[in-house]
Amino acid sequence: MEIKITSGSPLGKKSPCTILGVFEGKLRTPLLKELDKHLEGALSKAVRDQEFNGKHMETLLFYSSGTAPERILLVGLGKEKGAAHAGTERLRQALGTAAQFLQKRRLSS
Repeated sequence: MEIKITSGSPLGKKSPCTILGVFEGKLRTPLLKELDKHLEGALSKAVRDQEFNGKHMETLLFYSSGTAPERILLVGLGKEKGAAHAGTERLRQALGTAAQFLQKRRLSS
């Protein structure tokens, strides 16, 4: 598995799977709005159906409709409050959760 960290919008970048960390309840950021449009409203539906809220280590996988990236994995980072204090550990746990999720499905990022 090869992991690359990039900045900017991940949409349109070729990748078997792009991983995005999401804070709990912060599902209307500009990037996530752009992602929802890219996924034709699938993120809004998942939030409405309470499939994903960004809770710590929660995951949700989307398949793109023929566009890059092929898949998008959202990983919950938990509450944003206190993230600066516990940020490094929380990010490490989120990346571990994503890696396990992808390995089980024999995917790469």
